[in-house]
Amino acid sequence: MSGPDEEFDDFLSRRKPLFRRAPGDPLEPPEEVDRIVLRQAREAIEIDRPQPAFRGAHWGAPLAIAATLLVTFTVVLHFMGPSKKPIPEVTVQQVAQPMEQPPPPAAAAAPAEGAQAQAVPEYRRDSHSWLAQIERLRAAGKAAEAEAELAEYKRRNRAYAGAPDR
Repeated sequence: MSGPDEEFDDFLSRRKPLFRRAPGDPLEPPEEVDRIVLRQAREAIEIDRPQPAFRGAHWGAPLAIAATLLVTFTVVLHFMGPSKKPIPEVTVQQVAQPMEQPPPPAAAAAPAEGAQAQAVPEYRRDSHSWLAQIERLRAAGKAAEAEAELAEYKRRNRAYAGAPDR
C-alpha cells in the first residue's frame, strides 16, 4: 500500500537540495544573525517605562550636601570654641543731681513781709506725709488751707496725678 506518506518520502529523496551544508554542521543560524534576531526580539517585547511625574532639580542634592556641611561646621565650631568668656562686672553709678527749686511766688512775698522766717515744714519733706497733712486739714474742716497745700504739692511735684476728687 502506498500512501501519501510514501509518495512524499519519495519526492524528498529525489529532489536536489538548494543549499548544501557541510557534513556535521548543525542546523543553527550564524552567531551574528542569531544576535541580531534576538536583540530585535527583545526590543519588540520591551515595555515602555513611564516617565516620572515629578523630576527633581539637578541642583537639589548638591545644595542639600552644602547645607548639611555648613550646619555641621557651625555646630563643631560652636562646641570646640572657648568654653565661656568671663562676664565683666557691672557697676552702678548715681547720675542724678539735685536741682534747686525756685521759691514759690507766695513764699517770695512772705519773706519780704517778714512773716515767714522759718524753714520748710517737716511734713513737706516727704510726699506721703505731705498728702497725709492735706487729708488731716480736710478732716479738720480747713478746706481752704487743704486746697492751698494741694496746689503747692502739685506745683512742686508736677508728675503727681491727683485723684479725680481733688
